[in-house]
Amino acid sequence: MLFPYIAENNSIELPKIKKHMSNQVEPSFKEVYSGDFLQASLIQQLLEEHEIPVFLKNGLMGSIEPFAVSAGGFNPVSIDVPSQYVEDALALIRELESD
Repeated sequence: MLFPYIAENNSIELPKIKKHMSNQVEPSFKEVYSGDFLQASLIQQLLEEHEIPVFLKNGLMGSIEPFAVSAGGFNPVSIDVPSQYVEDALALIRELESD
């Protein structure tokens, strides 16, 4: 068959897609910081040094064109961590900001 998704009556048959396995649990992430790119990079490094997994949202675009990722370019970059690390991450960020 030349076009595998076209049935003999010229209707389109899409391939079956496997559903996501329901027994896998995906970690929920919580935002612990939002601000400019340089400060977010410092906080990312600090958290990673303490073995806290970090997801930097809008890192590249927040540094190149902050107005494209947030209203007015205010706090374009945010840091998310898995929910079980939120308290530790916030404590480290507070300690950094107090110095």
